Amino acid sequence: MRSINDALKMIKEDDPNTAVTYYLIKNLCDKGIIKYICSGKKYIINYDELCQYLNLA
Repeated sequence: MRSINDALKMIKEDDPNTAVTYYLIKNLCDKGIIKYICSGKKYIINYDELCQYLNLA
């Protein structure tokens, strides 16, 4: 489980030229594609599920 910012940071470490953005990940959460938990205003996402959706793993 990671925050969107932490997940994005990990993706950018693997691929500095990635087109994945904070808003893309947030929209995936809002549309129900990626499971998440809200902690205040922060989205906590399942990083493995995100990578699977993006075919990174």
